[in-house]
Parts: sequence; C-alpha cells; structure tokens
Amino acid sequence: MHKYFYKFLIITLIILGCDENDDNLGMIGKGITSPPSVTLSVMNPAIKEASGKTSIVATLEFSTKTDVSVSLNFSGTSSSSDYTISSRSIIVTSGSATGEITITAKQDSDEEGDETIVVDIEDVTGFGYESGTQQVTITIKDDDEKDNWGAIVPDETEWYAASDVTQDHIDLTKKWWKVAADEWGIYGPQEWWIVGKSESAAQELDKKHCDVRAEKDNTYNKTWCYNNSTTMSRYVAEGGAGLSTYRDENTTWYGYVVTMASKYPGPDETDYKVVTIHEYFHIYQHAHIYSKIQSERDAMLQKNPWWAEGGAEYMASLLYSKQDGVDDLYLKNRMERKMESNSKLNPGESIADIPYGDRGDIAYDLGSWLVAYLINKTDEETFVKKFWDDLNTEGFEGSFKKHFGKSSADVLDEFHNTFLKLPLADQLKIIP
Repeated sequence: MHKYFYKFLIITLIILGCDENDDNLGMIGKGITSPPSVTLSVMNPAIKEASGKTSIVATLEFSTKTDVSVSLNFSGTSSSSDYTISSRSIIVTSGSATGEITITAKQDSDEEGDETIVVDIEDVTGFGYESGTQQVTITIKDDDEKDNWGAIVPDETEWYAASDVTQDHIDLTKKWWKVAADEWGIYGPQEWWIVGKSESAAQELDKKHCDVRAEKDNTYNKTWCYNNSTTMSRYVAEGGAGLSTYRDENTTWYGYVVTMASKYPGPDETDYKVVTIHEYFHIYQHAHIYSKIQSERDAMLQKNPWWAEGGAEYMASLLYSKQDGVDDLYLKNRMERKMESNSKLNPGESIADIPYGDRGDIAYDLGSWLVAYLINKTDEETFVKKFWDDLNTEGFEGSFKKHFGKSSADVLDEFHNTFLKLPLADQLKIIP
C-alpha cells in the first residue's frame, strides 16, 4: 500500500511541474513556465502641442513573480526638444501585467506642421519577450499654423464706445487709426474701445466687454468678469490709453484690444491723435512676435519700456509730423521737450534699467531719442521693417546686432556716454 502511494505522489508532481524554487513561474498553479510576451499600446495617439499628454503602455501576456523592464527607443519626425518623457524604460512590477510611461508635448512657436514620435521596444529584461515587432506612433498636432498672427488682413476692426462718447470722437479716432493702418498695414483681429467721462456709461461698457470676451473665448469666466471687471471704467478716472494683446498658451482667441480714454489726452488735444498712432504701433510690434509663451514675448520686446515705448513714441510723433497741416517744427519741438528727461537720469543709470512706474516717462522720452539715433545711423526701413521682420528667427539681440551693427549694450553705452552729452543743438540735428 505504501509503494503505490509513493508512485502516485511522484506522478502527480511530474504532471503539475511544481518547482518551489522557480521564481519566474507565472500563472502559479497552472503549469505555465515559458515567459510572457510583451506588447506596446498608446493611450492617445494624437496630442496637442501645448502640453498634450499620452501614455505608452507595456502589457505582459500574464503577470510574473519578478519585475520586467522594457527599454524603449524613440524616433520619428519630432526631436527631443518637442516633448519630454517620464522614463526611457517601462517597468512592469511583479504581480502586475502592465506598466507605463508618460509623454508630454512641449509648446514652441515654430510653424513645423504635425510631427510624429515613433516608439519601439529596444530590449526586454527579466522574464518576458517582445511579441514580434512592437511599435506605436504618436502625432503631435501643431497649433502654430492655426491662426494668421502677423499677417496683413482685411479691415474687420470692431469699434465699441460708451454711450456718452460723441460720434465726432469716434470719427476722430478712426481717422488717425487709418493714418497708422495705411502706413504700417492692418493686423488683426482688432478691437478699439472708446471710454467717455461718465462712470455709469463706462460700467455698461465693461459688461459689453465681458460679453465680447466670453463670446470669443469659451474658457472666459463671464460671471467673474461681470462682478469684478473695471477694464473700461478705470479709464474714466485714470485716462490715457492702452493695448491688451491676447496671445498666450491658455487663450483660445488671439487679437489686439485697444482702449482710448477721454482725458490725458482728450480728443480736443493734439496728443490724442499721436497717442492713437502710438497704440497702433504697439499692435505692429506685437504682430511681429509670434510666440505664445509670455517669457519669449517679453524677451523679444524687452520688459522695460525703453524699446517698446520708445519705438512707439518716436514712430507716432514722426508719422504725425508728416501729415498735411502739421507745423514743420512739430517733431523738433516735441523731441526737445523729451530731452529734458536727460537731466532726470541718475549717475551711471541706463534707460534700459528703468521699469514702468513713477520714472517710466524717462525711458519713454529717452527711448524715443534712442530710436531716432538708430534711424539716423541706418534708416527708417531698417528700424521699422528689417529689425522686426527678423525678430522671430534671430531673437532680439541677434536682430539688433544684425541691423544696427552692434549689440544693444554697446549702442546704449554709446548713446549714454556720447550722444546724451552733446549740446542740444547738435542732438536736434538728427531729427528730420
């Protein structure tokens, strides 16, 4: 009886194939000892360029008692600068049948079309093997060619005005808008909002502004805007003018929104005409910066006002001075007044270091003189067209040096230490 019992036990063990020391055995108790195959899959085969994400998943035929490492190879039409990966290997941990890594696309401003990431298995280590040839492809959908930013467009400018703004005021603004548009081209879409002197009328215009923003951008919180926005009404108290450029990674509508007040300056002042042109030149500047990344836009336009505001100040004054009926000495007289800011500079201070704020007018005034200085050394086309046309490919410093012959630091040093020390009569010689 004992003899038959032992024979039965031996036969049973052979049939079951049990080996308590086999750590690679999967499907425990089912007698499977060959390694599992590994397949690749992708959760989302198409992702947006603006931080779109997807997962690459490695799946084992069945789980094992040890970790399995799946090394990956990345190729395709994209480059490593177009995306990031959480790891170059997928680890399928013991007892699990799947593992994954994450791929995240990176926003850029290049119009390169859709690009691909091709992922292959390079090697499998541990208890597993590649099932045939495994390969998945992810497409990064380019979003840089979906708008016409920087292109000359037909005039589809939208005009909005508070109820207390007269038609004469609106027509005046449109007249000087056209002077600028005829000179530098129409970029769009544009909105121009004109605020009067009535606070209640401006508050109604605020609501209209909220409606327009929400209509054009479905991510815009109109309820918050209704309860909090003073975009228009603050111009009743503060006056002035300003451009808001809608161009970033989180905005679904891109465009230019200009607000004009009824004081500082008012429509009865000559400066109102010049300020209208000034704001239009800001549109021209921003139209020549394609990036949606704010830090890149700041770098190309310079964060402090000397370059952007200096350029807008001088080009607006220069264009206005060329119009019929304007005094022949208008530009020289205006620039002479701006040179008074030279006496407000601190010893050794550069206009490039002065931020917006209490002393920002110094950078506005002397920045306009710097632009006049550069145009005198080159020509108007170099500043207005050549520099801005090359800005996106060369960057600020590259385009500056290419067209003005020196770095911005060297030009600023020459401007401060030579030109600003000249007698006023000699300085005014560069003004046409």
